[in-house]
Amino acid sequence: MADDQQRIAWGLALRTNLGALEELHGIVAERIERQKALDEALEEALQRVGSERLDEAGALAALSRASDDAARRARLIAVRLEAALLEGKIDDEAFKAANSAAFPRGGQAIGNTPAQRFEALDRIASVLADHPAADPGGELAKLATEGAQAIRDANVSATREQPEHKDANEQLTKARHAWDEGYLATKEIVTGLLRDAGRLVEQRQAFPDL
Repeated sequence: MADDQQRIAWGLALRTNLGALEELHGIVAERIERQKALDEALEEALQRVGSERLDEAGALAALSRASDDAARRARLIAVRLEAALLEGKIDDEAFKAANSAAFPRGGQAIGNTPAQRFEALDRIASVLADHPAADPGGELAKLATEGAQAIRDANVSATREQPEHKDANEQLTKARHAWDEGYLATKEIVTGLLRDAGRLVEQRQAFPDL
């Protein structure tokens, strides 16, 4: 059948063209109204899919930003821990205990995915809470906790958009199917009326897809 833009254009043209054929039978006016409802349902479904696509893209972009921010936070914490050691703010024992547990694979190894980076920050926050001597005042633990929470919130939003996007696409599929069936039904009905009236030549004038 047609694509969505053709459906919309054909539906509008059909309703306009059928106006001149209403004298054939009362059902023609009914088919015009039916086509109008099908056109509106299709347009609404298309708008919803477009809106959901934008929402989903926005949610995924927010998750990506939170993930990038998490990576920066983790690396900043690693640098500040080392700086605190060099500046004598924490002793060597506290640094080694916290650093080895918080960064078991090194300060740059924090994963590539949002899930991996969430786990890294969550681990870092937990380790620093268990080693307060390495984080006087809890500033670094706060950095980690806030970053992990940002990923969690962004992931919740992205996950919430998935079923909405799926539902919108399912509704669009139904609207397309209903439109196709309705258009073909109208074509059969009006073609039959034109044939009975000896005016079949007017079929091409009524249906834009012919």
